[in-house]
Amino acid sequence: MTTQKPETTATVAAEKPTGKAPDTLPALRIEVTGKVTASNLAEFKETALAAIRGVNRQLATDQDFADAEQSVKWCEEVESRLAAAKEHALSQTTSIDQLFKAIDDISAEARKVRLELGKLVKGRKDELREQIVTGALRKLDAHTAKLAERVGLRISGIKADFAGAIKGRRSLASIQDAVDTELARAKIAASEQADLIEFNIKSLKGEAHDWGFLFPDLAHVAGKSAEDFSNLMMARIQAHQDAEAARKLREAEAAAKAAQAVQQAANTTKAPDAPPVVHTQAALQKAADSGTGIKLGDTSPDIIIEGDVRMSQIDNIMMLADRYAMMFGDSRNDAPNRQALRTAIEQALGPGEQRQTSAHCTR
Repeated sequence: MTTQKPETTATVAAEKPTGKAPDTLPALRIEVTGKVTASNLAEFKETALAAIRGVNRQLATDQDFADAEQSVKWCEEVESRLAAAKEHALSQTTSIDQLFKAIDDISAEARKVRLELGKLVKGRKDELREQIVTGALRKLDAHTAKLAERVGLRISGIKADFAGAIKGRRSLASIQDAVDTELARAKIAASEQADLIEFNIKSLKGEAHDWGFLFPDLAHVAGKSAEDFSNLMMARIQAHQDAEAARKLREAEAAAKAAQAVQQAANTTKAPDAPPVVHTQAALQKAADSGTGIKLGDTSPDIIIEGDVRMSQIDNIMMLADRYAMMFGDSRNDAPNRQALRTAIEQALGPGEQRQTSAHCTR
């Protein structure tokens, strides 16, 4: 398998920039003897307020953050210096309202900027860190989506530890470099996973087979190692073939049992009777001419039941006997003889006048 390595941009983390504070303020000089005798407070105030209010609050680069951090320290220093000047003035006089008011105004402004800037530094840096990480996650999602479109399955199990990568990083450049490195690693892992899935899917198909139907859970198992996936495939193929063999055996046994039942039913079914032999007038005449049949002088005819003539009723046999008697002028065809003949026929046929049988009269 070939691994498609994503393009990466190597970023060398620069050293943390040195912050630049606002312009250095002139030394504050105050001398009093019950009143202010010498002071440059007015010039100091104008310069100090301009410097304080000119501190950059739009933070976007490492240099901006370094300058802001340095400005926070500078504001603290201004507050300390003003407090010291105030204490020095108080040591010379107890009531100079204008002096103290100017000092308090400067100190309050410095404190305000210090607090605002301190919060802004932390909040804005966290915001930019989040933007860097979010951008990397979007890039990783786009990369895995493209791979999923290629192989036809979602690429899962790829984790990028961006939070761990930027832990302890202070500058934006070092944060960006750590995130880019972790993103490159995750992209490579996703590409390797896609190559493996594609290889496993191709192994299911051949010129004469496609075992894809044995893997309804393909999305969950396609990412296994090639060896594990091959073992799983062979196990499922064997199980399928065993099941098919068992199914065919059951079908063959069922077909054999059905055939046996049909054969048994055929063996127990009564064979159809032979068609009846109809003795026409010509046949009766021929029998008479040949000397067979019932002859004159017989005291009682013999009735023999054979299988070549089919009769449905005793009366048919009696009618045949009457025809023989008429042909040969037999005077025994009176009521007592007819009753004797009928009795003999019934005994030969057995019980049941409607019994299907075969018979003919002969000597």
